Amino acid sequence: MTVLPGPLTSYLKLAATPRAVSYARQHTKQEILEWGLPELADTAELLVSELVTNAVKATRQPQDQGPSWERPSVLVWLTSEQGAVLIRVWDNNSQMPSRQDADPLAEAGRGVALVAALASDWGAYRKLLGKVTWCLLGLNSNSAVMKEERKDRLAAVVGARYRQPVPSSRWFTRAPAIGRQGQRESAAEL
Repeated sequence: MTVLPGPLTSYLKLAATPRAVSYARQHTKQEILEWGLPELADTAELLVSELVTNAVKATRQPQDQGPSWERPSVLVWLTSEQGAVLIRVWDNNSQMPSRQDADPLAEAGRGVALVAALASDWGAYRKLLGKVTWCLLGLNSNSAVMKEERKDRLAAVVGARYRQPVPSSRWFTRAPAIGRQGQRESAAEL
């Protein structure tokens, strides 16, 4: 894998509408693939989607809707250097993001938890007008392991299970699974 020298940057200004999320996702994935970081593309796309969705929801709309060029916007910055990607999203609301305890059946409320679970680091800071929410993604020497760790963290946030639990019934025994090194694992090890 060849990582381009950096820093590489990209900037995108979008109207604060629900359509901004789709544009930000496409832009992010394209940029990160062009920067030679395909291992981070899907995760970055998901993270930018969450950050932009939150920014659009948080954006304060003016009382009188003027022409489209005067409508509020959200800003997306992407920066890459030495295999790391920094995603920053600005909106005009200075209220800081916070994690919510979303009900398992709720359709919303997991955005900040997803960002915290999948990013190497994240945070937010106030500007003179509004705030910037950011997250950092990075590669290590074993990106496959990091991918598995991110999958497990994501599963914990959304309540999904990637591995079948050991059955609680004493009448049911699971067939042994083949481990990563080709060794059989017992149900107790899983």
